Amino acid sequence: MGDSLEGGTGDGPPEAENVAVVEYSTFATFLKKAVTILLPEEEDVIPPALNSALNDRNNQDCIHKFLSDPQVSCLFVQRISSKGRLNFWC
Repeated sequence: MGDSLEGGTGDGPPEAENVAVVEYSTFATFLKKAVTILLPEEEDVIPPALNSALNDRNNQDCIHKFLSDPQVSCLFVQRISSKGRLNFWC
């Protein structure tokens, strides 16, 4: 007779999979809309620096990590005014 608390197969707990909450393209569209709201002086114009930043592979990797890894709780966007660029960090 076995104890009811004994495990079944002994495989251990299932591993958590990193699954994106939203697709990258949907999130990029959201960022573009948010920027047009936050920068009313450039109404309905998406800054070229944002498009460049979203096309940069390193920034895309950081955004993908933010969207899929539950341990990454925030996405930091920094505008470097001297270079006219945007960078993303997790």
